[in-house]
Amino acid sequence: MIDEIRGTGLIWGIEFVTAGAAGAALIELARNGLLVSPCLSSITTIRLLPPMVASAAQVTEALEILAATLPELEAYVPA
Repeated sequence: MIDEIRGTGLIWGIEFVTAGAAGAALIELARNGLLVSPCLSSITTIRLLPPMVASAAQVTEALEILAATLPELEAYVPA
């Protein structure tokens, strides 16, 4: 489902194997309470851009939302 994860500090790009999976991730993450940004230079990549003042608890919560959402995206990945 995920092809590559890259980044520095708290700014990360998650590259999915399909544009459909990336688009679904944007929608499902927002539904689950985590706002992420599309990457304008790659339709298969979403960006995690937390605020500079994010607490450790907020980062943990964001990662928990991401982990819980990933299984919901399996329908968008070719078999």
